[in-house]
Amino acid sequence: MFLRNCLVDNNKFVRAWAYNGFYELAVQYPEYEKETRQFFEMAMRDEAPSVKSRIINIMKKGF
Repeated sequence: MFLRNCLVDNNKFVRAWAYNGFYELAVQYPEYEKETRQFFEMAMRDEAPSVKSRIINIMKKGF
């Protein structure tokens, strides 16, 4: 899947927006919610601060 490939891209901007893409996918298709939450948890431990910031903004939406 394109979004999964983007999560491991060298570019932080691409990774940040891949997480946003997973959020949008989970909103429309609840079967992706668990996987998306797992990606977010891993990212909050391991990702660059700029990527974490994007995830925090997503979480503020109530996800």
